[in-house]
Amino acid sequence: MRVKRILFVAALIVAAGCSNNSSTDAKEAASDIIDGVATDEASGAIESFETCNKVSPGSASCYDDGKENLSGNDLAGVDWSGKDLTGFSMHAVNLVGANLTGANLTNASLFNADLRNANLTAANLTGASLNGANLSFANLKNADLTNANLSEANLGGANLEGALITNDTYFRDTTMPDGSVYP
Repeated sequence: MRVKRILFVAALIVAAGCSNNSSTDAKEAASDIIDGVATDEASGAIESFETCNKVSPGSASCYDDGKENLSGNDLAGVDWSGKDLTGFSMHAVNLVGANLTGANLTNASLFNADLRNANLTAANLTGASLNGANLSFANLKNADLTNANLSEANLGGANLEGALITNDTYFRDTTMPDGSVYP
């Protein structure tokens, strides 16, 4: 699984400008890699990863500690349903309209992420940092928000039906689905 994640990040580096491939090609290559399908785009992404040691802030890279970093990328509308994104760093990432149904986002860092209209049905967000994230009109039905940090997040219009919210789920200055602000 670790190799798949590293290859996934390599494919996204293509989108960050280490290759002439388009952002759409990189997203498709990343999904192919995660699904275990070899394609020419995936091969190109791997070559780009080998030549791009580190890339500038705001683009996909891999930290020395092995944590995947997708911060600042435009990934609107991506379909990552059922994917394992445990521990991914996605600060200020654009995931508007993304399909993350059943995705594992345990301990993911989504500070200031734009998740408007995203489908997070049955997603595992245990321990996720969603500080300042925009989750307006997101579908969080049956999502696990145990120990998630939603301080200053916007949940306006979001569907939280059946979501697992525990005493360890942290809310501070959070806009709730009805528009009220929790303390």
